[in-house]
Amino acid sequence: MESIALYGPWFLGIAIVFGLYMTWGIGANDVANAMGTSVGSGAITVKQAIIIAAIFEFAGAIIAGGNVTKTASYLGINRGTLIKRIKDYGISA
Repeated sequence: MESIALYGPWFLGIAIVFGLYMTWGIGANDVANAMGTSVGSGAITVKQAIIIAAIFEFAGAIIAGGNVTKTASYLGINRGTLIKRIKDYGISA
């Protein structure tokens, strides 16, 4: 517990950086799936797709982000359950 008290702000900062990186990657994948067909068919330009995606990805995160967090916390996936599931999947593979 001493290391958490000493390095807590660093752990928090690292968690935030990794969280933002993961969010960026997931959002980019969503945008590629949503806008790829429109840009590929010539219905909109790449610049228009970037603007549309930025507006709606941000709005979706603000409007629905709380519900996603609430659902994830409601599921109550704890460390013991996660390790058990990983072992079960590893054995079945």
